[in-house]
Amino acid sequence: LGLSTVYGIVRGADGHISVESTLGRGSTFEILLPLARGPITRELSSPLPTPRERADETVLLLEDEDAVRHAVRHYLESAGYRVLEAKHGAEALQWCRDYSAGIDVLLTDTVLPQMSSDEAAREVKRLKRGVRVLFMSAHAPEWLRERGLIDGAVETLQKPFGREQLLQRVRALLDAPRGDA
Repeated sequence: LGLSTVYGIVRGADGHISVESTLGRGSTFEILLPLARGPITRELSSPLPTPRERADETVLLLEDEDAVRHAVRHYLESAGYRVLEAKHGAEALQWCRDYSAGIDVLLTDTVLPQMSSDEAAREVKRLKRGVRVLFMSAHAPEWLRERGLIDGAVETLQKPFGREQLLQRVRALLDAPRGDA
């Protein structure tokens, strides 16, 4: 995971992170998390979907970081989505050419190797009409727009995010009227 993602997770747990660097030797990161007293019981805020509630759409997942891509794929598949994985834009476009069924959502990181996420989204939309796009980023949408990484009013999902937040955003995007996507 990227450092900004780790930082967000640690801060979200009321923890602290520090770094010590030595030239020529590397860096040491120390993560301090609060101690839990007693047994931890955690209930899901919403139960896993039952088979009749499960999704049946296809998501093209474009993410270059393996750990993030695998976690997001797991979240999506646990809710019933079919997931096509790509590490870079060219691979995503190849999926669009080779996959004969429809692709409902492009879920893409904003910082990618070889091709910008904006360019990848435009090409995927050209090849697969009607696809919805959701950009994932550890950066605020304004920061991304200022640097030309995304264009205009697009849907973004702030990293780090959890399973429930991801599934809610994907479902909302799919359920939105076509003019709003």
